[in-house]
Amino acid sequence: MNIRRILFSLSALLVSIMMPAADLPSLPVASRIKTGMLDNGIAYYLVTNSTEKGRADIALVQKGGYDNETPYTAGSTAVHAMGSLTMLPHFRTNTPFHYLSRNCIWPGAEGYVASYPDATVYRFRNLEFSRSKDIVDSTLLMVFDIIGMQSEYLGGRYAPQNQAIIISGDVDAGAVLNKMNMLSMLVTRGRPSTLESEYKWSGSSEASYRHVQPTAKGLASVSAEYVYPRTPEKNMNTVQPLVSQKFASELGIILRKRLAKSLRNAGVPVSDIKYSYTSSKEGPGNELFRISIVTSEEYLKKATSILSETLANLDTYGSGAAEYRDTQNELIMNMKRDFSGDVVNNTVYIDQCISAYLYGASLASAATSMDFFLTKNLQDDLGVKLFNNFVFALLDKSKNLTVECMSDTLSKVNVPECFAASWSAKAAEPYTVSYSDTLKLKKPGTKLKIKTVAQEPLSGGQIWTFDNGLRVIYKNVPKTGMFHYMWLLKGGYSLVPGLKSGEGAYVSDMLSLYDVPGMSCYNFSNMLSANGISMSREVTVSDLRISGAAPSSRLHLLLRSLCSLAENRTMNRAAYDYYRECNKVKALEKTSMEAVLDSLMFPGNDCSSYKRSIDLPDDFQKRAEKFYASEFSKMNDG
Repeated sequence: MNIRRILFSLSALLVSIMMPAADLPSLPVASRIKTGMLDNGIAYYLVTNSTEKGRADIALVQKGGYDNETPYTAGSTAVHAMGSLTMLPHFRTNTPFHYLSRNCIWPGAEGYVASYPDATVYRFRNLEFSRSKDIVDSTLLMVFDIIGMQSEYLGGRYAPQNQAIIISGDVDAGAVLNKMNMLSMLVTRGRPSTLESEYKWSGSSEASYRHVQPTAKGLASVSAEYVYPRTPEKNMNTVQPLVSQKFASELGIILRKRLAKSLRNAGVPVSDIKYSYTSSKEGPGNELFRISIVTSEEYLKKATSILSETLANLDTYGSGAAEYRDTQNELIMNMKRDFSGDVVNNTVYIDQCISAYLYGASLASAATSMDFFLTKNLQDDLGVKLFNNFVFALLDKSKNLTVECMSDTLSKVNVPECFAASWSAKAAEPYTVSYSDTLKLKKPGTKLKIKTVAQEPLSGGQIWTFDNGLRVIYKNVPKTGMFHYMWLLKGGYSLVPGLKSGEGAYVSDMLSLYDVPGMSCYNFSNMLSANGISMSREVTVSDLRISGAAPSSRLHLLLRSLCSLAENRTMNRAAYDYYRECNKVKALEKTSMEAVLDSLMFPGNDCSSYKRSIDLPDDFQKRAEKFYASEFSKMNDG
């Protein structure tokens, strides 16, 4: 029943935003991507990408991984993969490893080749044309040698018909294709074994439980994982995966906000609230949603109860129209901020083509996908109805659910029992959104006149100097309905009174703990995100920066928010105390590599920008406020 409701919600949304057609139309292939098949059956994907000038990436994808092994051939996939890079027909004296290192083609985190359950992928990154005019041709020769050698000696799943070559970079697609056609004569067609096994959905009616050891003493977490069927392969190149991504992203925004509020109200400090979605284009299995709360052992039981109650409440009542409208606004603005059009690096294109070859995923351009989210929004009442149908079908007390606990004191908390009991004791009322009173934000004063206008050479924009001394650098950048901003004030955290070792890295966070008229610090943050406004606060050793992006229609609201934060803020002591408790949980985790290296290289640096595990004193917020008061008083000094 649940799976039918999921598919019904997807189908209803697809029909409502597209057309009443029996079959969903395919998305067009991006103009810079060329696909096809060589005479010997090798598939190819060529991406003309000038984003990285004078560079290219090459990948070889082989269908079939270690899931295709038998008890007698266990481990052979990795052996064959690594063995192919030791000696090849055209790379005997100058071995593949020597050729790659000599041309500074370095391996990634997984090496040059990685084996997966359903595939083996070779990746050769950052081929620099300046090192050799023949670097692409030579690397292609190595790739065809790998295919030919494995096909000749191993056959079966290593036949050319089970392989694809992917190239993305600043290349002439026609010239590269001619070279590939010539090299393909080195490899003859084989007799491929059948590798594609039919996907079968296998749900579960009972919840399962998993326990893992913590990464650090005292650290704990609780997670809920839900699975549902992958997108049918025939629909992978349609808007259906985009619909799934839309629902999944909206669910993540709602869950994280609800959990943050509930955990804060219950006094449960957390290191992080994590949410992830694994789509059909990322692997051969089910789609997966995962929500996690990272806390300490002391609060594991409370965190488990809150996670269960939050999921149960959403499963029972769904989301309200107001909450869903804000969520849609936030999602769209997040995507617009990250959208860079065709300015995409080679790694992203390689990943897209790998997914297309293995799972039939779309090869549509980023602009085509973005257009779906910008132009296919539904009215609030219909949108929230379809979203809730999806949520009601997905969330459940036991079906298709895995609860994971990370703890080293497992006997103290019965997580499965706590989760089940808390689900039954869910809140009796729907979740309500507490709106902020933006009418109390600072109102504009007298208008200022621009005193002078001059060219700004670095950005290519203009410098406007107002008659009160404030300077604005303005540049018109073509971007759909959005603008980016930064407010920069000279003077960094070294000016904080009585600054102690390690405190400087925490000064930036204090700016997010201020109430403004009509809003607590938390509601202020939610108000900004609901209006599509991002606001990043950063204090460096030399300056204070407030930056982000917003819809053009929200310029007035942003300026009022900035002025209110600068002139009418109030310290929230309770928020600071909760922040300190959360910081103690974060201190249980491993210190970042950057912070460790910084402490080793500059052991006496009291003004480090890297966070170290320290206990923030009671007066730190007040001392940071003196710094901010001094800085904001200079906001019109030019």
